[in-house]
Amino acid sequence: AQPASALIGASFREVSQDPACTALIEDSLAGRTATAVFRFDDRWFEATSVPWRDDHGVITGAIGVSYDVSSKIRADELEIS
Repeated sequence: AQPASALIGASFREVSQDPACTALIEDSLAGRTATAVFRFDDRWFEATSVPWRDDHGVITGAIGVSYDVSSKIRADELEIS
């Protein structure tokens, strides 16, 4: 796992190599709300991201929230096997 200090100031492309995470942010930067499940190091996250707009409605970034769903993923895998 990466220390928190390695994440500060980094772009999402530097932090996650997962295509689902990249697509999530790119969708929001294109003006859409998006949800994705992706792996980061040894954990699984479900994240939702929305466009961040300035006072004129111009998209200036994205903001999101993520939840650690590793336990749920493991439980689902055990149920399947």
